[in-house]
Amino acid sequence: MSAIDKFLKIRVADQQQSAYIECTENYDKNLFQTDETRLLNFIKSKKIIYGINKKVLKTIIEGPAKDKFPFKIAEGKPPINGQDGTITFEKNFSPLVQKSVNWNFRDVMHIPSVKKGDQLATITLPTSGKNGMTVYGTVIQARQGKPVRMRAGKNVVFDEKSLAFYATEDGQVRMTKKAIEIDEVFEVHGSISMKTGNLNFIGSIIIHGDVPSGYSVRAKGDIKVFGIVEAALIEAEGSVYISEGFAGLKKGKIQAGKDIHVGYINQGHAHANDCIYVENSIIHSEISARNEIYCQKGNIIGDSVSAGHLIEA
Repeated sequence: MSAIDKFLKIRVADQQQSAYIECTENYDKNLFQTDETRLLNFIKSKKIIYGINKKVLKTIIEGPAKDKFPFKIAEGKPPINGQDGTITFEKNFSPLVQKSVNWNFRDVMHIPSVKKGDQLATITLPTSGKNGMTVYGTVIQARQGKPVRMRAGKNVVFDEKSLAFYATEDGQVRMTKKAIEIDEVFEVHGSISMKTGNLNFIGSIIIHGDVPSGYSVRAKGDIKVFGIVEAALIEAEGSVYISEGFAGLKKGKIQAGKDIHVGYINQGHAHANDCIYVENSIIHSEISARNEIYCQKGNIIGDSVSAGHLIEA
């Protein structure tokens, strides 16, 4: 034991980030004498080698009063962990509808849609951490930032230069745990109801059920319905396909930028910029096509049917 041990002791705290000099019961400022070299050797004999504060050494050498202790004699360096990479979405991809004053209660879902070339999201790269040090001179390893675990899925590309994801096709944005994807087709696995509400999509829509009265379905592409369409509004810039039929109740309307294919039309309004193909009958409906209308197996009864080139029944 050195002479200094009789008067001073060292306590390490804060996960080896701080070292304090405390006085013992035997400490007497009038009897305590030392110099910087002996005090440094005392500190280093306790294996404290990093972050020693020499200004505090001078204070202790002067022999402070007992009630002035403890003194922080050394301080370590905490590690600085790296920042994780982040992803920032450029658009609102939430399916929730913002309700305004003129909100239609059937508008319950927004299909998150984008156009070809749209920027979808941008990522930031993770940063490297900076190692820390204890007062004992032990390196504390910093945690490195984690990269964003997101890749470009179907119809999406990632640009390394801009660190951004871009859509390569029009469609619906779909997020998985690992990828951003674009679906060109939006599917409803059942009938339209208040769960789905009205639909408006930049691509094509497939409905594996019916479209009841009062609802609207709009698409930039095609619309396919595997059930019945009642007094609803169907608008497609492409073609409309209805497997069962169209029972419009004098209120329903179908508008197609190309063709309409339907099982039957009863009391409905339908217009196609090209052709209309009806498998069975057209009954008490207002039908028009710029090119041709084919009523393949049934009759045409009541109201008006007009075509720019040919009507065949």
